[in-house]
Amino acid sequence: MNYIRETCRPISLLDLVSGLQRGSFPDRAAVVTFDDGYIDNLTQALPLLESAGVPATVFVASGYTGGAFGFWWEELKDMLLHCSNGPESLALRIDGAEHRWALGSRKGRRRAYDDMHNLLSSMRGAERSAVMERLAASMQYRRQMDDGRRPMTAGEISRLNASDLIDIGCHTMSHTRLSRLSPQHQRDEISAARDRIEEIIGGPVRAHSHPFGDFDESTDRIVRELGFAAACTTVPCPIQADSDALRLPRFVIGNWSRGAFGRCMEDFFFGERPA
Repeated sequence: MNYIRETCRPISLLDLVSGLQRGSFPDRAAVVTFDDGYIDNLTQALPLLESAGVPATVFVASGYTGGAFGFWWEELKDMLLHCSNGPESLALRIDGAEHRWALGSRKGRRRAYDDMHNLLSSMRGAERSAVMERLAASMQYRRQMDDGRRPMTAGEISRLNASDLIDIGCHTMSHTRLSRLSPQHQRDEISAARDRIEEIIGGPVRAHSHPFGDFDESTDRIVRELGFAAACTTVPCPIQADSDALRLPRFVIGNWSRGAFGRCMEDFFFGERPA
């Protein structure tokens, strides 16, 4: 955040949208966003953002606020990649098809995780929850909330929103791949998520982020019809003066040192590393 403050022009996502409408924005403008709504957005990111004076938009998967369990992909990791116990094989019937995996090796567990992630990422909330319950029973896994990786509660989202530097956006209800849903189910996921966040923060939600950066023409039409000012993808390229505010590209940031982060930022801006 200090590097962004010292070398860039940090602006909010909505200020970027205003700049796109004018056809210009500051040189080396940088926008910070967070997806999902993890608790560390409040406990760790907010103090750093405030210390550096950098604004950010936090996109929240609102179906997880106040839930009994954490994000589905975190539980999936725990069950298939991080748990040393459990059976040597796994069989689940999903959508009428029988799926089987050998879990006796690290490679087998990784394959099971990748396959399950692909299956679950295409499901809506209730359907996915039912599969997760069956998976937990098969893996002899006791589902519980991990305080370090849990979603924010409604009260915590409100506390985060109280900062002048933070805008809250929506990230669907159940964090599903929108392009694999029917147009009506896509609309339900997006509009219900916005309604829930607006209820929590007591104000309008103007920005949306596609889970996994995944969208199709129906998604694009829906976010326009719902009147969003901004919609974010994960297409990795810089924003230009003529970029579409409802198809905004973003660069994913890794767990990098300041030096590596700086080199990548220069790549993002110029396509070359500084001398």
